[in-house]
Amino acid sequence: MPRYMDDFNQPPAPFSVLNPVDGDTITSLDDPAFVDQTIGTETVKTLLVNWTEAVDEADDTVTYEVMISPEGPEEPLVTRDTALYIPIPEEKPWDMNGTYELYVVATDLLGEVRNSDTVTVTIDLKAPPEVKFADIVLVDGTPKFYAEFSMPILRDLSNYEFLDYSAGGATSDPTAIDSVAPNAILLSGDLSEDHWVALAYSGVAGAEDTASTPLTTVDTTWGINVLIPYSGTHPVDEAKTIESFESDVGLFKALTFSGSTVGITDASSFAVSDEAAYEDPNPVR
Repeated sequence: MPRYMDDFNQPPAPFSVLNPVDGDTITSLDDPAFVDQTIGTETVKTLLVNWTEAVDEADDTVTYEVMISPEGPEEPLVTRDTALYIPIPEEKPWDMNGTYELYVVATDLLGEVRNSDTVTVTIDLKAPPEVKFADIVLVDGTPKFYAEFSMPILRDLSNYEFLDYSAGGATSDPTAIDSVAPNAILLSGDLSEDHWVALAYSGVAGAEDTASTPLTTVDTTWGINVLIPYSGTHPVDEAKTIESFESDVGLFKALTFSGSTVGITDASSFAVSDEAAYEDPNPVR
């Protein structure tokens, strides 16, 4: 029969997280939070997470699970040691950028649980320009490749190449580059109608990066269909055409056109945009 409270199973003893340090902001892969670890035959960069023991006087066997939010690892991080080494994506470590909360759950063999303290850590690694949105648009009927980057960039035509999946992966160099915004460009070149084309880019530097060796990346956008509506390959269906809107509003009327409409005042205004359509010039219903 139990004589004291200690004779009953108790939760694991209080314990605390040692690394990463609460409130730390990691800005470099050289930060002490990252350590080199040999996994198999390779040495990889990992995030060190360790903590004090959560063992009570009964010397329980304790299993630890590391909890990370938001968007922690998909697989449970479970160990009986007091340390875990979490591999990081070395090709694009900046993909981890964000602020995270981390704590450890200790569970003994009878299911009693104790949580550690919660630490907050921010990862803010320098990132190179990357394409966040891409499309093929029509400018005066000519297809051009539009690429929008994650930051303002320096324009250099030599950083780009078209990859034509429909032509067996053939490549071609763009012939011209135009700036649409500090972080967006239009590229001219061999964009064959109805082909699926991607943009490969390498060495694109950020506009504010004045270092002699700016941080860059090598990547390729998704494939995009070179669609030219109303061309010989895609004749317009005139029965469904409303208006072109390229020079005027056509049959569309001002707000005060209907004399019987209730709720429109004589002071209502009507304006026509002076911007040209980039894609389909004939909206259809």
